[in-house]
Amino acid sequence: MITPDQVIAVARSWVGVRFLHQGRTRNGIDCIGLALAVGEELELLPAGVDQRNYARHPSSSLLVEEISKVCTPAGVAEPASLLVIAWGRDPYHVAICTGPTMIHASYSARKVVENGFRHPWPKLTRSAWRLPGVAYV
Repeated sequence: MITPDQVIAVARSWVGVRFLHQGRTRNGIDCIGLALAVGEELELLPAGVDQRNYARHPSSSLLVEEISKVCTPAGVAEPASLLVIAWGRDPYHVAICTGPTMIHASYSARKVVENGFRHPWPKLTRSAWRLPGVAYV
């Protein structure tokens, strides 16, 4: 089993990588690409889970539907969980929770960043998801 600390360490190794819509490499990555890259690096995700050709603001129902195919609901944000975040009304952003912070590919910062998981993030978080193969406490 993979520990939450291992997930967080891999996610942190992406901090500073530039943002690229639908990017999937260290040359450029987006928010869901980051979650996929971390999961793939740790061999947590089955092959073929990636979806492409989505709009800059993907359908919230599609995002949650795709995440629910491989992850289970966490109930609350916990270290190494995926956070589905809403900008405005619809959730379409994904981050990786560390506990006190979150790691995500930020369009506004134009790169992967680690921000404190404090106002306004908890209020904007619509759901949290556990990655398969991680030994959550």
